[in-house]
Amino acid sequence: MVKKIDKKIKFTKVEKAEVRKRVASRVKVKLSGFHSEVRKSVLTAIVAAFSFLIALSWKDLISEWAGLMLKITPVQGKIVEVAIITTFSVLGILLATHFLGDKDNFK
Repeated sequence: MVKKIDKKIKFTKVEKAEVRKRVASRVKVKLSGFHSEVRKSVLTAIVAAFSFLIALSWKDLISEWAGLMLKITPVQGKIVEVAIITTFSVLGILLATHFLGDKDNFK
């Protein structure tokens, strides 16, 4: 870009160096912001993956517990299992939202 401008306007060596410095500093600022956003996205993906793993582990535990506690037909057992999982999930979401969420939403 500097070369195209240089053809139209004659810059001195000092002016060219100053333009290059300004462009380089702006690029660094933009790349720093981009790097920060990439780090946030990667962190979010890792946390989501571990959260999914935890959720599957709890689902297996609750499924086993419901199966042992309720010796009923498989369909009825699944209905009870889904109800228990839903209840625990909703309570978990409510607690997480209350303690970790934005405090301005609870006024």
